[in-house]
Amino acid sequence: MQDWLSYPEQPMTGPGHAAQHEPFDPGNTVAERHGAHSELRFRPLADQLVAAKLAECPWLGRPAFREAVDAWAIAEAKARLVDAWLDEAGQLDGKHHPRPAAVYADRLHARADRLRQRLGLDVVAFGGLLATFATLPGGEDALEALRSEGRRLVEASAAALPGPAERGRGAETPVQADRSDAR
Repeated sequence: MQDWLSYPEQPMTGPGHAAQHEPFDPGNTVAERHGAHSELRFRPLADQLVAAKLAECPWLGRPAFREAVDAWAIAEAKARLVDAWLDEAGQLDGKHHPRPAAVYADRLHARADRLRQRLGLDVVAFGGLLATFATLPGGEDALEALRSEGRRLVEASAAALPGPAERGRGAETPVQADRSDAR
């Protein structure tokens, strides 16, 4: 009786398993699906998100925000990678069941949203951040940066609204038109 060691033509990858392929090179993507678990995939996108957000929101450049900004960018990058994969693969599997990646995407979006709020990246959270910095000793610089950012946002939104010349002088607004119809 021969034991399994006497068959040299079958290279083994583990006890009782014959190799079915050559060993993979480092950095391969053979088993990758959406890439959200691969730092090689999500880190470059997260770094781009951080750079863009720091340009938009100067208060995030303070050292106290560094870890939260990085965590938000990672969650956002992973969510975008999973969303892109789900767009290609579909939300449902072959048996018409939701893919586990869809649940994972929901969790990533929820985490990114919580971190956006913490960082003051929505209107309500921004107001809370202003109030917090106003009460902190030494928070004047950050408070002024937040105020100037708020002014910039208000001015940008005001500039985006159509002026009287664009609406047409003398033209009725939708509200005025509704009132004249009611008469």
